[in-house]
Amino acid sequence: MFGNSKTFRFVMTTLAASVAVSAGADEGAEQYDFELDTISVTANKYSQNMVSLSGQAEVADENILEDHEVRGVTDLTKISSGLTPAVGFGSRQLTKYTVRGINSGNIYNSGVSVYVDGVAQPFSQMNQQFNDVSTVEILKGPQGSVYGSGAQLGIISITTKNPVTEGSYAEIATDYSRLSWRNKVNAGGALYDDVIYSKFGFANLRDFGWIRDPEGSKYNTGESYAVDGALYFNGGEHFPLSVTVGGSYTRDRGHQSNVALTESEYRSKRLSGHGINRNPDYTRSYLAGVMSADENVIAYMGSQEAAYEALYNSGEIKDEINPKEKRTAYTGFVKLDYYRDNGDTVNSITSINRSDSCELYMMGQGRCGNNEIRTRQFTEEVRYVAELGKKGDIYDSGKALIGVNISNSVTDNYVLAQVDVSDNELYRQLLGGATVFPIGQVDLRADDLSFSVFGDYVYNFGVGKEAIFDIDLGLRYEHTRAKANGSYMFGYALDHLKHHYNMVDFKTAAGFTFVPGHRVYLLVSSGSKSGGFISAVFLLGRAGNSGFRSGSALRPGRFLS
Repeated sequence: MFGNSKTFRFVMTTLAASVAVSAGADEGAEQYDFELDTISVTANKYSQNMVSLSGQAEVADENILEDHEVRGVTDLTKISSGLTPAVGFGSRQLTKYTVRGINSGNIYNSGVSVYVDGVAQPFSQMNQQFNDVSTVEILKGPQGSVYGSGAQLGIISITTKNPVTEGSYAEIATDYSRLSWRNKVNAGGALYDDVIYSKFGFANLRDFGWIRDPEGSKYNTGESYAVDGALYFNGGEHFPLSVTVGGSYTRDRGHQSNVALTESEYRSKRLSGHGINRNPDYTRSYLAGVMSADENVIAYMGSQEAAYEALYNSGEIKDEINPKEKRTAYTGFVKLDYYRDNGDTVNSITSINRSDSCELYMMGQGRCGNNEIRTRQFTEEVRYVAELGKKGDIYDSGKALIGVNISNSVTDNYVLAQVDVSDNELYRQLLGGATVFPIGQVDLRADDLSFSVFGDYVYNFGVGKEAIFDIDLGLRYEHTRAKANGSYMFGYALDHLKHHYNMVDFKTAAGFTFVPGHRVYLLVSSGSKSGGFISAVFLLGRAGNSGFRSGSALRPGRFLS
């Protein structure tokens, strides 16, 4: 596809800024008495000028984020065309993204990967509040050749402030209104002789709500805390090694959706009961009302009313809901960057993520102990970036990247699932000939381990006096082993479900700079959706006394730009 000239304003500024780095930069300096800033991107996992990128990228710095009141990842829709976040059940842990009208259809794999300082974020941390952010890059289109599965729609890359490259800084800010209250403190600088640096950031955001629960607390007030920090070692010219050790902690309490208020509750701003989705005919249990609506159940019991009473009195259907949603998340990472004399670099990043989430606004789930989504993710990536040709000469230079990635993600989830329990003796007695029981609860652990090898090659060739022809070739191979274990609430077991799959993604691009600052390119790239087992089972198949006979394996999907 060709570059889009109708992106928002700071991308247009970037295109103009390319004059400063083009072949005719010296001539441009003689004609004009100003110079625009150069905007860099890390789409290929190393810094490059945005105008040389074969692909569409949108870049926002901290000033743009502040001007548009972008407080978190889902607020990026304010400044980015074609990016739409959707939050499931009011929960920040279930966020997926639509890019140019396409999404993955799976809240546990949105098709857009989020990175913070190069650290891959698990699905439960896709909707983050911003703290200490320097720039945000939004890459649209498949990015599978560099970033692997889960990036078939694009990448959101967040870079926080770095005192080694940006110098010392300090900021204290607060703003208050009847709707929200926001506070933040950020500071960074040198601790010892331009060798040891550190930074620290804290942010707090409250979005006020007015509806009270039966005990009187304002449960639909959203609140988030974010703390991050890092230590940097900069060896300098004599010891060309940079070491960064950092981490972050966030705690969120989100707004709730699916609250159907009565007229009196709306006027008094207070819930009279548990705050569930009220069924006008079956207010005691919404979940039992849904189940009793099954046509097979109605046919056997004679009416939905009779089926509802039988299900409600069975003792297995509960609507006890404490309407709240919360999440705590921890991230730690170590980055090593070694710089060789010839300009080559070796980069290593090791990261761990942990997230504990609880969203109680789902049918039939009443306590956090029964409804926590717990994710654990470990990632190790090592890359070698080589300078090609004549370093600094845009007419005869390039870069080659090769890397390996190992990632392990474990998710524990207590979820609702749709199952066929017609072989269950309890419900055969209760419902007789009914063949479908639409919803049950499953305690599931999904374990995904992946290994990837990837490479990318970019080179610029001079054509005539000012024109430049460039190519970009990328390839990635990924192998994943997925396992799932768990149990259904009536004693069935999901015993050692396994799935293996392989994915290969590629990128081929060619560009031509015909005058300084003006470039056209053609790009063909692919991306893959993760396979294995989704973290929450939505269909387990037929359940019998011998256990589940099928699982929720997903086949890896492909998307081509």
